[in-house]
Amino acid sequence: MKSLSVLVMGCLLSVAAVAAPGDRIAEKADRIAMELRYRGHELSQSQREQINKSLDSIRRVLDGDLEGPGGGGDSRYTCVSRDNDGRAPYTLAIREGINVTRLQITYDTLPGCEQAMNSIRYIGYKGLICTSRDNDGREPTLLAILNGGQAARISKTVMNKADCMETLRTLRPDRNNNIVMCVSRDADGRNPYVALNLNMNNGSVQTGTETFNNVADCKKFIGQ
Repeated sequence: MKSLSVLVMGCLLSVAAVAAPGDRIAEKADRIAMELRYRGHELSQSQREQINKSLDSIRRVLDGDLEGPGGGGDSRYTCVSRDNDGRAPYTLAIREGINVTRLQITYDTLPGCEQAMNSIRYIGYKGLICTSRDNDGREPTLLAILNGGQAARISKTVMNKADCMETLRTLRPDRNNNIVMCVSRDADGRNPYVALNLNMNNGSVQTGTETFNNVADCKKFIGQ
């Protein structure tokens, strides 16, 4: 419980630090921190998990790492038939009233496109999405950076689909918007893996020197 209290105090003090004296946010943070100090031992495991999730959300807001515009995904994006014939394959598009502009990101099924769209991870004002390496809707998968109506595929971020989706869920950018992840060394979605640093500001990548037999060993190396 001590570690939870430290985390709570750290996040809440961060909120208070950006608020003017007497601000209601700072006052609320102080009250919650005080209550957790005295009632922490009464919390159930479920309550602790919910508090941790809430604190993670606060931390992401403070770091400028948002889940999406408005906090619930970007309603500008939609999935449409790539060839405008109502059939597969499907592509991500940006909505402009009753019209759409297609991005060069293809999925073999509509559910696959919608799953990727709903899993977009925002770092600042840019998004990260999983898409197929060969733009054919099939594995292996890589990451693409979304910036409004533009999509930039990051060729060195190849991995299998499950690892790509997990990467979006667990990545933690630093204050310079650098993201460390594990990718397939040979860009085929299979072992071995290497660590890679992606900078979301300019899209630059740097591959680590060490090779790992599997993704689990690589994630252990980078602390995930």
